[in-house]
Amino acid sequence: MRRCIMVGSVVLVCLMAAEPAWACSCRSSTPQEAAAWADVVFAGRVVETMRDAEDINEGHLFATIDVDNVWKGRVGQQVVVRTAPNSAQCGAYFEQGKHYLVYAIVNDDGVLSTNSCSRTKPLERAEEDIFALEVPFLDDDVDFCGGPTNVAALQAMFFVFLVVALRGFCWRRR
Repeated sequence: MRRCIMVGSVVLVCLMAAEPAWACSCRSSTPQEAAAWADVVFAGRVVETMRDAEDINEGHLFATIDVDNVWKGRVGQQVVVRTAPNSAQCGAYFEQGKHYLVYAIVNDDGVLSTNSCSRTKPLERAEEDIFALEVPFLDDDVDFCGGPTNVAALQAMFFVFLVVALRGFCWRRR
């Protein structure tokens, strides 16, 4: 009986100490990773926003955007982008009259779709992205110097070198 009370107490403490869960959590990405994910990357001004449901937690938000510049893919002079209805569901925020940098995919039904994890953002906060987008795209299978794969390989080689050096140093001292 004492053991059951102890286990129950530990479980209760663990549940009480748990952090709240958020509905939308994004893995951070670089502009290059976001562009590789996206079918289209463009900048433009939002001319209209519309919801297909009255409840803010249902349906979708649609933003009609006049396109100013395209970095990837093909889009018309005006596009409609679909997103989730709110930030808790990873919906991107669009305000009428503002300029945005948009990373979007083309869904199976041919609709452009984006979310808050895609690096879609107001143009005034997109300086890093625009700078990165000006560099020509490389194929996904091309590994370039300084990429994350090379950094990890260098760290692994340094660790192996350190272990071998320490082992050799300790072996000589015996």
